[in-house]
Amino acid sequence: MDTKNNARFARGSGCYTCRICKHLTRSTGGDEAGCLLCGLCFDICGLENQASDHGDPDGKLAAEISTLKALVDARAAKKEAKS
Repeated sequence: MDTKNNARFARGSGCYTCRICKHLTRSTGGDEAGCLLCGLCFDICGLENQASDHGDPDGKLAAEISTLKALVDARAAKKEAKS
């Protein structure tokens, strides 16, 4: 998984709300904006799709998915604490 560009927004991109986690975000130049997902949710969906298509016999995909979901949860908790 290549996430090196996910920290930067694409110049001139408009904001949208992720349809899964409801995080306000904008395009990083990847494919996530076309799905109306934030970068984290897009990565989670991709990994879940990969596990569904090819299996996950060693559990590495499941572990990575759990890690990313924890990041989404932490971001939501931080947002909740601010309000």
